[in-house]
Amino acid sequence: MAEGPTRANWLDPPYRRQAFRTLDRLLPTATIGRGERPVRELGAPTGEDGDLDAIVYDGAAGPTTVGSWIAASVTDGLCVLAGDGLVIERYRDGFEASQRHLLMSVSKSIGGITALALIADGTLDPSMPVVELIPELAGGGYGEATVQHVLDMAVDLWFSQDYDDPASDVQTEDRASGWRPPLPGDPLTTQAFLATLTVAGPPGRRFRYCSTTTDVLAWLLERASGQPYATVVSERVWSRIGAERDAVVTVDAAGFAYACAGISATLRDLARFGRMVLDGGRCGDAVVVPADAVAGLRKGGTRVDSAEDRDALVTAYPEIGYRDQWWSTRGPRDAWFAVGIFGQWLWLDPTSDVVIAKLSSLDAAYDPADAIEAIHALDAISRSLA
Repeated sequence: MAEGPTRANWLDPPYRRQAFRTLDRLLPTATIGRGERPVRELGAPTGEDGDLDAIVYDGAAGPTTVGSWIAASVTDGLCVLAGDGLVIERYRDGFEASQRHLLMSVSKSIGGITALALIADGTLDPSMPVVELIPELAGGGYGEATVQHVLDMAVDLWFSQDYDDPASDVQTEDRASGWRPPLPGDPLTTQAFLATLTVAGPPGRRFRYCSTTTDVLAWLLERASGQPYATVVSERVWSRIGAERDAVVTVDAAGFAYACAGISATLRDLARFGRMVLDGGRCGDAVVVPADAVAGLRKGGTRVDSAEDRDALVTAYPEIGYRDQWWSTRGPRDAWFAVGIFGQWLWLDPTSDVVIAKLSSLDAAYDPADAIEAIHALDAISRSLA
């Protein structure tokens, strides 16, 4: 048995937890630079968390506590900001504040904010057909879509998002991106794989969660800006949030970023990113995205009305929507969030002015029960700090 994570096993237990913290040692990455802006200081945890561990909420098995959820959800790190203050910061099982952690699909929401920044300054037109910037996709699954369709996951493809099936499209995409060893006949790069996808229905008709759609967004951002994805994310977002450390994103054999899942960042920097979004797109005197763009995230966009797309989220919030690579609850507290498989969360509650960043190494990639439990626990933390 291998002594540690390898390219062949890093997504599997027992290697996953270590690999999520050290992925840039296993796979090639591009740096998302923090720039020269002063670090946004968060200070030491105040401890004014209202005895967070003891907060009771209605879990799947009945009343339970946040402390029990933190332990049961294989938490690596948890950071809670209330206003500008750091309320609580925890690291578990050897994970440290200086370490980056894989964000999985929380990466999508960073790409969405980057796109909104380019739209705001006129670099990217949301109404533009995808093929005007990427003619290589003409005739395929994205051939009739616009940039906004891509942002809102409103492109209807034939695509299997089964994380556990080696024959699924999402695992083929993993192999093309360099995340898994290739199989005979696989596309050799992410962009080559994107060109193989076919259309299932007209764009804009329904919500269709496909990781490839975020990789098309990354391709659009590269074409519109004339810069590699890591560079445009750095210049438009990461260098403006007061990040403490560079982030990184995995890249394929051609150097193309795996934007849908491949960003790694520290827990505190993820919280800083969330704080900027909740602050209306600002960090001090830096405007990352306009306030009206952030307000649009809260309102939501494409309604997630099919249980097959994200059944747990629909169960928890029947009015849930998706816009610009973010989920919006459209619930009584108007919270919105980013989420990634294996338990990555960035929760923004404007009613309590609370940001919660959580990094985890769950056994299951996506379990509806885990997602519902997390939503209730995160909401309970927010309410306790109102």
